[in-house]
Amino acid sequence: MRELERITVRRSELDALAPELAMQLQEVQAERETLVIAGRVLNRPAEVAYEEGSGPSSPNCRCRVIER
Repeated sequence: MRELERITVRRSELDALAPELAMQLQEVQAERETLVIAGRVLNRPAEVAYEEGSGPSSPNCRCRVIER
C-alpha cells in the first residue's frame, strides 16, 4: 500500500508542476522566435550587399579574404 501512496503523491506533484512547465515552454518558444527574427535582421545588410554586388566575392567589396 505504501508504494501506491508514493505513486499518488508523485502524480499529484507532477500535475501541479505541469502548468508551470507549460508556461516556461511558451516563454522559451517566444524567445527563440525573437532570436530568429533578430538573426535575420542582423544578416539582412549582408544579404542586401551581396545582392547589390558588394558582397565578399564582388570586386566592389573592400574586404580581404585571408586563406590559410
